[in-house]
Amino acid sequence: MNTTLNELLVKLEDFNELKEIEQSQIQSEILDYADNNSKVFIEKISSIKPSSESVSFEIYEALAQQPEKWNDFLVSEFIRIQKLTETATKKDRTSISECLTSFSFIARKEYSGNEKLLKVVMDGTNSSSKEIVLTSIQLLGDIYGIDKTKYQKCKMRLLECQESQDRKIAKFANEILIEFDGVTKDTKKFGSIFNRIANIFSK
Repeated sequence: MNTTLNELLVKLEDFNELKEIEQSQIQSEILDYADNNSKVFIEKISSIKPSSESVSFEIYEALAQQPEKWNDFLVSEFIRIQKLTETATKKDRTSISECLTSFSFIARKEYSGNEKLLKVVMDGTNSSSKEIVLTSIQLLGDIYGIDKTKYQKCKMRLLECQESQDRKIAKFANEILIEFDGVTKDTKKFGSIFNRIANIFSK
């Protein structure tokens, strides 16, 4: 394992206590190292067990500054964390899934690789883990907010989640829709129109 990478990971442990200029410096160092040692970097980061105590969030936040370059790796990490969350014990699920909130930094950027991220996020709303579903709903809102005309499929899925039998999921989807469009669950006609459109495109 590379010593330089170890040193960077140690620095990240105190990331939140650093000044903004120091945070930016470490993120730049992470990106430089990743660019020059991509194989070692990917192997190491892929072996970290994500949790609220790990530095996974900070790593993904740094890579989100260059989404075009790191999109494929970040998408693979999303899938990895989703699977780990789904198979984790109940007490560990929230801690593991929390790392996915960092993907908001990626979702809020408009770039050519966004469709790949969108696909895994859409799939995430069908996860067996409520934590993954809730995080995916948040990310759908972030992606939809980039360009409402381009990401109408996000809205369609949010409207579907709004009708979930799970009250927490339905409530959160409703809150996201209100945040972006002022749409509430009472807007039955509006929702049914989008559901019909979604059915047409799915055929």
